[in-house]
Amino acid sequence: MSFFLCVSLAGMQGLAGRQGPPGGPTLAPLRISEIDSVSGTQLKTGFLHVGADLYSDDDGITFKSVPVEVAGQPYILTADSDKGLTGASALTFTVNIYLHIYI
Repeated sequence: MSFFLCVSLAGMQGLAGRQGPPGGPTLAPLRISEIDSVSGTQLKTGFLHVGADLYSDDDGITFKSVPVEVAGQPYILTADSDKGLTGASALTFTVNIYLHIYI
């Protein structure tokens, strides 16, 4: 399974998800931590743009286009070597604020 994961602070794009905690939007900077792949492969984060690496373990594959709705947003670079993984917890991570996740 190959995919990229993008998080968005924009709030109005994409499908509406579960209601977040009470209160207004936070201005705290996003922190993505405890990123773990079931394979143990080292994963990293970046900011989504044309030319950005698609995978954490293959610098030769880059994004040729990026939808305007997610351009500039933080994303998790998964591993090309993990593309055969299946299961509900192939990738886990923690964030410090409420946000939308695009897969």
